[in-house]
Amino acid sequence: MIDATVRRRHSRWWLVAALPFSLLAFATASSAWALAFIAPVIIAFVLTHPRITSSRVEVTGEGVRVDGDFYPRARFTAASLLHEGRDTFVALRGKNAIDIAVPNNVEGDAIIRALGLDAAHATASYSVRVAPSRKALALFAIALAPSVFAMLWMLLLGSVAFLGVGILSFVGALILFETARRATLRVGADGLVIAPLAGRGRFLPHDAITNVERERNGISLTTTTGETLHVKLPPVAEGREAAHDDELANMMRRIGQAQRAFRAFGGATPELATVLDRNARATRDWLADLRRVGEGAQSAYRDVTASREALFALVESATADVSARIAAAIALKKTLTDEEKPRVRVAAERCVHPELRERLVRVIETDDDAELERALDASDDASQSAPKS
Repeated sequence: MIDATVRRRHSRWWLVAALPFSLLAFATASSAWALAFIAPVIIAFVLTHPRITSSRVEVTGEGVRVDGDFYPRARFTAASLLHEGRDTFVALRGKNAIDIAVPNNVEGDAIIRALGLDAAHATASYSVRVAPSRKALALFAIALAPSVFAMLWMLLLGSVAFLGVGILSFVGALILFETARRATLRVGADGLVIAPLAGRGRFLPHDAITNVERERNGISLTTTTGETLHVKLPPVAEGREAAHDDELANMMRRIGQAQRAFRAFGGATPELATVLDRNARATRDWLADLRRVGEGAQSAYRDVTASREALFALVESATADVSARIAAAIALKKTLTDEEKPRVRVAAERCVHPELRERLVRVIETDDDAELERALDASDDASQSAPKS
């Protein structure tokens, strides 16, 4: 338990809830027009000015206690270090937003680890800008065509008949272009996912990334194939440069921590992964063999007995492929105790792989053989199509 300055921010849902009342006041009485416009301003002021207290703070894996108020761990989805001048805070975000003052980064990282929100236990997300895909550029060109046509019509014929259409299409094309650049960078112990606002995300395992460098407004990622990807933070208003630099520093720190977690969780036994391979078996036979392996039987194809800890190591491995990790989870499933299930959930929560995160949790929760077979088929397909580093 520590004594610290705490900033507690109000939920922004209060603003959403208050707006209908403001509109209702405006609609039912002309004299209430002032309230209709002033109320949201007052609410916004309250939301942007957190309640600051000097409090007794206790942080555990169960959650955060600030004086007499308890905030469960489930209410927080992200944590990062926030630097404001010489002050350092742990910024907890989710259904509640709390900033806890700490003396330095080391103390802040300790709080983040205690909550299980560090790179070894959870993922982190950042709003970024990326280069548009070829498909997005093609759509941009199509959306821009009417404005080009309207401009040519005006220059050649001196008519402004299509000027409005041209302006609308130009504005629409710009909105489409900006939307195509928006993306989310998710950082996990298994790798990075760059997920555009529209379209499928791209997964990069850490061992496929040879270099990460900080740039002026973002980072560059160099892959084992020689490709360089530029990921930039959104532009900020004048005067917010310090917060922008802090966010960029947090992103670099998180990627470095995730890469270290990747190496730490990369010790699975290759021989065991081979034992759990499909090996041309029908899906139903594969499922039955995995259950026998989990019960301690030798593999039907290899004279190897899988220990429970070796199976857990494979589920938790950040370097094993999707198929092996799902197969290991299914092998463990029948004999999992209530105390062991959180190990699998934590292994899932630190992953950003689009084919793995949800599926690991589902195979533990479901008792439907058909769903387990679908999970095995899908993970096998994902492993077969995964790019090799």
